[in-house]
Amino acid sequence: QSFNLTCITTHCGGGDWVCVGSSSGHIHCFDRRQGKLLVCWKAHSKSVEYLKAVSCHRLISASGDKTAVLWDLSHSTPLKVSRIYSEFAMSVV
Repeated sequence: QSFNLTCITTHCGGGDWVCVGSSSGHIHCFDRRQGKLLVCWKAHSKSVEYLKAVSCHRLISASGDKTAVLWDLSHSTPLKVSRIYSEFAMSVV
């Protein structure tokens, strides 16, 4: 099974992690120093189109399934899920 990378983010303050989104809707977060998988979420029902680090432990993802999700690396479930109703909103997320 192949892994189709669609987007990537890391904490802009030099965080120790990097997260990648995939066409399967998964987000994988890795420890940058050790290369170990920190967490893997089945984040969306469609491809992850956008990832953005918003703090040293949190990131936002957006998808073709028209949802935006706030994640915390220390939680296994999303902190918040929001519905995106227009293509314009998807383009500015």
